[in-house]
Formats: sequence, structure tokens, C-alpha cells
Amino acid sequence: MAGIASLARRKRGLSLASGLSWLLYVVYAIGYDTTDSYVYLIPALVVLAFWLGEGLAESLGWLSRRLGRRWGLAAGLCLGCVGLLFALILNYRDMDVHQDTAARDFGAGVLTAAPEQAVLLTAQDAHTFTLWYFQHVVGQRPDVAVVDTALLGYDWYHVDLLRAWPWLVVSGSDIGELSRSNNTRQVCEVVAEENLWLKCAERE
Repeated sequence: MAGIASLARRKRGLSLASGLSWLLYVVYAIGYDTTDSYVYLIPALVVLAFWLGEGLAESLGWLSRRLGRRWGLAAGLCLGCVGLLFALILNYRDMDVHQDTAARDFGAGVLTAAPEQAVLLTAQDAHTFTLWYFQHVVGQRPDVAVVDTALLGYDWYHVDLLRAWPWLVVSGSDIGELSRSNNTRQVCEVVAEENLWLKCAERE
């Protein structure tokens, strides 16, 4: 609040522009209404960081006027360090994911279970991105086609799929048609349920 008040007092135009930008980003993120819409709040957080910087500068100026420049700066730095330390202690457990192997276990489990030259249908970004990582970074199972069903309606995605797997038959966004067109291979839905990674249709 100190940053907003300081900015409004000194640079009214900038305060209005930043406030309007923040509001538009927040409204857009809320209106987008998807499971990952919070990603669109990142620009709003940048605006908040700008306001925070203004508030810190205002607070340091206030301390310098009360305690003198040297002691005011020292007090401000100490308060800033205490705040950072408090945030670290408060959030460290939630942010520490070095023992979280869920993505690694998922990727290894799915690709181990996948039949040779199968078509894997994904419906979640978390599943798609994990399998892409294993294929393109780790280099595992390049024979398996990973198809994100949410992207099948885009022509550019068809081009990408055919570039990666020339044998894949893809046209349109219908999943049933995709399965029928590739009936010489096993088409599997990635489910990642308990004790079950894939649900595979029988070859015709």
C-alpha cells in the first residue's frame, strides 16, 4: 500500500497505468477460467513487485529522515533481511521438492508400459509435458507417439506430429477417427490411475 500511495502522490499517470494493467491482467486470468489460468497472473505479479519496490524506497526514505541516512539504510536492510528470512522459513517446506519423484515415476511408468510404436493419447498438460521431457531430453522411447488430444484441432500441431512420427495418420480433431486411422498400432489412453498407467485398445 505504501508503494501505491507513494506512486500516486509523485507520479499519478504511472500509478493509474500500472493499476489499470494490474486490474486487466487479474480480470483476464479470472475470466480465462482454466486449471492453469493462474499462469496469466505472472504479469500482475510483476506490477506488484514494482509497487513493492516503490514501497521499500518510500520506507527507506522515511527511516533515513528519522534516523539519519546511515542508520536508516541499515535499519531498512535489517528489516528486509528479516522479512526474507521469515518468508523462507514459512514457505521452505512447501517449496522444497527435491524428494518429489511423482513426475519421474509417472514418465518412467508410462513409457515402460507402452507397447512398441504405440500411440499415447494425453489429456493433461502435466502428462504431455512429462512424456515430452522423457522423449526429447532423456531420450527414452522415441518410437512412441505422444498425442495431446487438446491440440488436435490445430493444423500446426498435425504438422509437428507428422514431422516427429511420419508413420502417424492424423486428420481433424476427432479422437475416434485418429484411433481408427492408426488401427495397426495400439492406441492407448494415458490415465495414470492407481496401479494402471495406460488403457490400450486392441489392434484390429
